[in-house]
Amino acid sequence: MQWALAGGPDISPRGSMSPILPESELLERFSRLSPEEQERIAQLLGASSAARVAASESGPPSPTSPATEAIRRIRSDLEAITLLSVLTEAEREELACRVAPVAFGDGAFVVQEGATDRDLYLLTRGAAQVRVNITGSNESRAIAELSTGDYFGEMALLLGEPRKASVVANGSVEVLRVSREDFDVLLRGRPGIADELATELARREVELQAAKRSGMALLESLSEPERTDFLRRGREEDFAPGAMLLEEGAEGDRMGVILTGEAEVRVRTEGGGSRQVAILRGGDVFGEMSLLSGAPRTASVLALTRVSVHVVDKADFNAFLAAFPDVRGRLEQIRMQREGGLAAIRSGIEEEESRRRQRAAETRFAGRIRRLFGLGVPADASRLQAAPSTRCASGRLLFEYTRPTGEDKPLHNMEIELWHVGLIDTFLACSRTARDGSFELWYELPDGTDAVDLELRIFETHHEFTRDGELKLSNRLIQTIPGDQNVKAERVSFGDHRIPYWEYDPSNPMPRAMISDQGDPPQSFPTARSLMMVKVVAPLELAMKKHILQEVLTGKAPSLEQIQADYPESYTVKLERERPGYTRGDEFFGERMLNGLSAGVWDRDDANPGWWRVYHHWNSYEQDGIHVLPNVDMRFEERDGRMYPVQITLHLREPGVTQAHAETRKHTLTPADGERWLAAKRIARVSATLSAELDNHLVTTHHNSEQYAIAAYRNFRRNPLRYLLFPHLKEVVLIDHSSDSFLLGPNGYVTRATALTEESILERIHQVMGTLDWKNWSPIQPICGTHRYARVANLFWDVVSQWVEEFFDEHLQGITEHWYEVHQFSQDLVEHSAPDFLCRYLRSTADGKPPQARAWFNQNERMDLTVPRFVVNGVPRAVQPVTQTNIALSSDIENMKQVCRYAIFHATFKHTWANALQYVDGGEVVYNNLGLRYGDNGVFAPESDHSTAPTPKHATEALWISFMLTYGVYGVITKNEERDIHPRFVELLESRRGEFAALDFDIDTIQSRTNI
Repeated sequence: MQWALAGGPDISPRGSMSPILPESELLERFSRLSPEEQERIAQLLGASSAARVAASESGPPSPTSPATEAIRRIRSDLEAITLLSVLTEAEREELACRVAPVAFGDGAFVVQEGATDRDLYLLTRGAAQVRVNITGSNESRAIAELSTGDYFGEMALLLGEPRKASVVANGSVEVLRVSREDFDVLLRGRPGIADELATELARREVELQAAKRSGMALLESLSEPERTDFLRRGREEDFAPGAMLLEEGAEGDRMGVILTGEAEVRVRTEGGGSRQVAILRGGDVFGEMSLLSGAPRTASVLALTRVSVHVVDKADFNAFLAAFPDVRGRLEQIRMQREGGLAAIRSGIEEEESRRRQRAAETRFAGRIRRLFGLGVPADASRLQAAPSTRCASGRLLFEYTRPTGEDKPLHNMEIELWHVGLIDTFLACSRTARDGSFELWYELPDGTDAVDLELRIFETHHEFTRDGELKLSNRLIQTIPGDQNVKAERVSFGDHRIPYWEYDPSNPMPRAMISDQGDPPQSFPTARSLMMVKVVAPLELAMKKHILQEVLTGKAPSLEQIQADYPESYTVKLERERPGYTRGDEFFGERMLNGLSAGVWDRDDANPGWWRVYHHWNSYEQDGIHVLPNVDMRFEERDGRMYPVQITLHLREPGVTQAHAETRKHTLTPADGERWLAAKRIARVSATLSAELDNHLVTTHHNSEQYAIAAYRNFRRNPLRYLLFPHLKEVVLIDHSSDSFLLGPNGYVTRATALTEESILERIHQVMGTLDWKNWSPIQPICGTHRYARVANLFWDVVSQWVEEFFDEHLQGITEHWYEVHQFSQDLVEHSAPDFLCRYLRSTADGKPPQARAWFNQNERMDLTVPRFVVNGVPRAVQPVTQTNIALSSDIENMKQVCRYAIFHATFKHTWANALQYVDGGEVVYNNLGLRYGDNGVFAPESDHSTAPTPKHATEALWISFMLTYGVYGVITKNEERDIHPRFVELLESRRGEFAALDFDIDTIQSRTNI
């Protein structure tokens, strides 16, 4: 659209050359300038200002049209908008030709919360309120005031985000509405505008990150005892959207940690308005610096959504500092660093804004001169701005460790940036590494410099989804590499750099992530999750410590009954109180074997086709000789849709025997054996629980998910599969690393409280890992009417399968375009997979038939034995390749779908089932635990003989673990706390809520990943 200005040139959006004005018009315009401007022009033209002023009296000015006046008015309004100070006079004039003022009456909505329009609004006259809706009501609350010169809607314009609040006119209001189309015209004319406009948004982001770093610094600076003590203080409070959590200028009387929801940090601006400078989410800390300094609040914090906050009052905070006096000094350093950092940031921003204002003033002056003399934009302006960079920094990034084959592993598609390091760092260039890890970063010297001090910054991309499923990406710095200093050469090389990024532990034969003793894991838990764990663990740890101290102080351990009573009431204790004897009966035994922690594979009895068989093999492992752990062979029959035990065979060692493959004595018991039958079921329960914890829980969900997590995070960067898998694979390496010492190792609970030794536990883990593969895997099918686990598992498998199919349908182009990353993922997965393992039971070839060809064999939830194993370095591996090429074949695409189904199922539902039932199957120490002792009167002694039960110390530890695992849940699919799960998956799961409920299963318990 072009406007014809009366008495002047045509203003073209592309800045084309305009006709020269008559001399009389030029002189008239000259007369409007200030004496200083006239003198400067005279010097440029080689004429005296006096002569020009005299000549300017030759005629009156031309009349102006209404259109010209309107554009002048809009242009004047645009000059008052700080966001647009980067525009040249010509660009501002062009924008003025494209936008028009829009008026709103008192109380009218300028924008409405939740709307998806993409217009930017510039407030030119009047005032307005920012309001947010209060969940569960028709009311809203004002959270900010806007005045002339303010703007809103920039995130909608640039990123397309839905409106997070409404803006309501407070009296008569006039705004300028800038559409995305009009804005794009400016971008096409000068692409650099986008970068310059982004500075304002970058300032907000910098302050947001500064606020986040300060909050995290508080917790990260504390030792574990200090952090635990701090998090135990205070209380939990809920705030409605729009509620004021802290007010700028008020006295600092409390601080808070966001548990759930979102809040914003706002600072007052000149003119009575306020500006958002940060968004706070789960785990973010606020208000602590005012408690330290004693100064008034420097910003306000308001709830954007319904917010739950852990609040610590000033008195509690001071008590905490009194208990840990060394903390104050550390926190004061953090406070000073934060204030100094923010001061430097603000100083840099002010300096940049000052330079920008100076450039804008010079541009406006040049624009006036050009308009005065009818000159257009220089013909070579766009060419000069588009000139390519002439300097290049190159190099190559590699993983720290080579592949098992000995070859280097390049770090492909990593986001990298080149910076000049100084008092205020200057961005120079950005790029991605190529498939071979190489990179080239082209840049120019910053203004006013003849050399640069280089630094390479490596970033990891993270994602979130909006409620509408729109993807939002953010980069997080993970490593910096110092480069040469005082670089003047046009080409410089960083050389090859090995980066310790998601490395496999070279000392572990299993696919485990390398985390050093000093920490440095590739991920971290959200602070909200850590806070939740402290809240859950605190009362449990109090009980456990009381029991241990009681024995130390009195020389007498508390009884098992007292220990049990000090913990929450378990499921079996409650059920036994309501139905005495039921939990020790055959019906309950069969139900728990079918649907409890140990739910898994059931085979037909080869000798008795009407029976079912569950078998646990333990005698081939070294044992401690103190705890009893025989081979357990259980037979069941179906009656009225339920499974009842009919025979239990135990292959028992003698007490004190430790070697593997020891001689055993066979004991076969049936319901007719009375008390010995009760004891046999107790031994079988303990065997099943240990198998469930090691095989089903630790290995099949934790370690199995970890091997997919490592391969995925090492390789998926541009492939959309990252958005499908990452939400369900994150944090598993952290919890697995904790379990290495907490449960395993020489001092781990499983090592101390069960029959297995440290070496035999590792042997068992390695063997179970060798039986796990994604190829042709599916959940077990129901074998009777009450097989609830199988029905729920298959229902969830259906949901996951539908979600995976939809995701592939939508993102197939991106998946196949970046299939190279799938190939690398597959390569890592197979090369680091555990060696293939088949137990003697499955190696059986009686009658010349392999197991899968025999009637008793159940293929579900087992490795497909018909598939040849892939060999790496002469060793057959458990996990099959997904693909062996960089080209996406249709069969390989189907393979990748199956991998996604398998990985998501195990990291979410399978882990939930194994973890959430701890208090049911392991919440009563005399009923069930991980290790029975031989006892004073033999293993068939009744429950009342506590010489067979765990020691008091092991008993209280067992209950502590059981309830901690049950209650310590953060990360549920339907809650989507981190907003990284696509809403469509949640929607699909919600659509089947009724079907799950009909099976007595609550989908709100399905964990989104394995992190406990």
